[in-house]
Amino acid sequence: MAAAMRHRGPDGEGFLVNDPRAPGLTAKTVAGGLLVQTRDNAVVEDMDLKPVTKRAPSNAELRDLRFAFRVAKHVKSNTIVYAKDSATVGIGAGQMSRVDAARIAARKAQDRVLAEAFRVLKPGGRLAVSDVVVRGAVPAEIRRSMELWVGCIAGALEEKEYQEKLARAGFESIDVEATRVYKAEEAREFLAAAGLDANVVGPQIDGKFVSAFVRAVKPARKAACCGPSCCA
Repeated sequence: MAAAMRHRGPDGEGFLVNDPRAPGLTAKTVAGGLLVQTRDNAVVEDMDLKPVTKRAPSNAELRDLRFAFRVAKHVKSNTIVYAKDSATVGIGAGQMSRVDAARIAARKAQDRVLAEAFRVLKPGGRLAVSDVVVRGAVPAEIRRSMELWVGCIAGALEEKEYQEKLARAGFESIDVEATRVYKAEEAREFLAAAGLDANVVGPQIDGKFVSAFVRAVKPARKAACCGPSCCA
């Protein structure tokens, strides 16, 4: 059921404008019938938002939060939306787990974060990040369990992908220095508690998760050419 209101324009009545606050029902086809539910007519602008954090969000952050709420309403559940300056920077949608949705959104947002880091650095400036990096392919089911053991690393990138993202942002001299390599033997008890056979899973994850320093450099500006001879 589409909710709409008639609008009188300069040329008379004729076109319809959707009213997001209108009540009604929505229907979706399912095997053998229809799924009918109350229409989601909530509008974030009508809500009395009460911060529960120690620091209240700024006006700009509230605008981004309201924008993210509006986007999330129209994205397939479960969904996580990251927004900045009234634009989406990462959306994770249609996942059974909100953790997985957050992971997907974070990976998409990293391009924006790295681009912003490149922008604010002076030419010749250096980027240094302490992060968890994945070395090689790890089956998704095993990866989720390992991420819980290693720590909260939603959005952790594979090493080569990390380097490619930094290069796309414009960085050079990219280096990933492992500071700790997580061994399967260390996770044996955790794997068993998660219902995974350490003897089977171990070879698939041994040494794949590492804590690392990621370093890169923003290229220095090239000196202006003063003539045909000095730039040769």
